[in-house]
Amino acid sequence: MIRRSAPVVALALVLGACGVDSTSHAWEKDGEQVDLDKIAYNRGVEHCGWQDVTFLDMDWPPDDPAAPSRRQYLWDPKGILDDRTLTDSTDDAELPGDARFTGYSSDLGELWLAPSDQDTRAYLVSEDGDEVETWGRTDRTVGCD
Repeated sequence: MIRRSAPVVALALVLGACGVDSTSHAWEKDGEQVDLDKIAYNRGVEHCGWQDVTFLDMDWPPDDPAAPSRRQYLWDPKGILDDRTLTDSTDDAELPGDARFTGYSSDLGELWLAPSDQDTRAYLVSEDGDEVETWGRTDRTVGCD
């Protein structure tokens, strides 16, 4: 399983009732930390029963400095939010032939996307490349009241 360790960098965000903790975890690209407004992941909050879900929020498209929209992908191995994702989370995935490393890495692993299915899933690949997780894209931004 891909390592879920303590954050590399943390920033308190005022997220209101959006269902994630107040700690965003940083990504790097080309050895440089990426702005948390561009891409970050958070754990779900306990009061919503989402503490086993990890939320990945990112600008879309990811390499566009003026990205016009956002996307959200979830690591949800227990299926808590399956009704809000376009595909299930799995930890025994294989990368499609057209998958490409985005250049983003964090303590979760490397973020990979495939043009053939990036509208429904993202892939997190362990540092050694032996483990691949599928993260399901949400059909809309997920938050709890």
